[in-house]
Amino acid sequence: MIENAEEALKVHQIFAEQILRNPLVSFARRKSDVEECFAGIKVILGLQHMPCKMTSDVLRALRDDSLRIGAIAYQSENEYGSGYATHGGLKQRGEWLIRQFAELGIILDLSHANEQTAMNAMRLIHREDLPVKVMLSHSGCHSVYMSPRNVSNAVLSAVADLDGYCGIPAITFIIAAKGSYYPREFVYHVQYATQMMGSKRVGIGSDCQFLDMSIIDAQKKALQNHAGFSDDVLQGVLGNNFRYFLHRSLPRI
Repeated sequence: MIENAEEALKVHQIFAEQILRNPLVSFARRKSDVEECFAGIKVILGLQHMPCKMTSDVLRALRDDSLRIGAIAYQSENEYGSGYATHGGLKQRGEWLIRQFAELGIILDLSHANEQTAMNAMRLIHREDLPVKVMLSHSGCHSVYMSPRNVSNAVLSAVADLDGYCGIPAITFIIAAKGSYYPREFVYHVQYATQMMGSKRVGIGSDCQFLDMSIIDAQKKALQNHAGFSDDVLQGVLGNNFRYFLHRSLPRI
C-alpha cells in the first residue's frame, strides 16, 4: 500500500497509461461518458486508501489524470480517519479532504471506513451542504452477515439519504461464512440493501475473489432466478443503477 501522496500520483499515472494501451478502453470522467449509448469499455479510477500528506495540488493532479473516486482510510487509522479494523472518527484532515472532494468533484467512497468515520463524514456533508456524492463501492450488509467489512443499517440509510449507491461485492468472505452457497447469500444482501436504500441505489460492487469473475455470472443467475425482482429492478441491480449514480455524480465537463 502506497502511503506517500507524491508516490501515489506517480503510480496512478503509470497505471492510467497502461490501461489506455487497450484501444477498447477509455475512462469515465464526465456524465457524457456514461450515457446509455457508448462504445467500448469504460473504467472509473479510484483510491480506496488515501495516502498521507495529501495536498491540494496533488489531489487536483490526480483528478486531472482521471481520478474520480476517493476513500478516507483502508483498514487502519490514518491522518484523515479510521478504517473498519480500528476505532475513531473523522479527523480535521479528513474534513479538509472531503471539502477538497467537493471542490474537485470527486466521489467519496466509504466502503472501508469504520462506522464512526463514515457517519461523521456524512454529517459533515449535511451540515455544510457540501456537493459531495457518496458511495459504498463494495460493502455488504452487516445485518445479513456480521463481517467487520460490512456496514450497518445506519450507514446504509445515511448513504441513501444522500442519494448515494451501494455495490454488493463478489468477494465471498465478507458476504457469508465459509462453505455457504455464495450466490444465494449475495442475493440476500441485495434484497436487504434494496429494502434499506430503495431499489435504485443498489447494484453489483467491485472486488472479487482472486480476480475470478465467474462468480459474478453465478450471482447474476441467482438474482434472475431467486431475487423475485421485477425486470426493471433487476436491470437496475445488474448495472443501470451504477450507471445512473455515475451520471448524477460525475461532472458535466
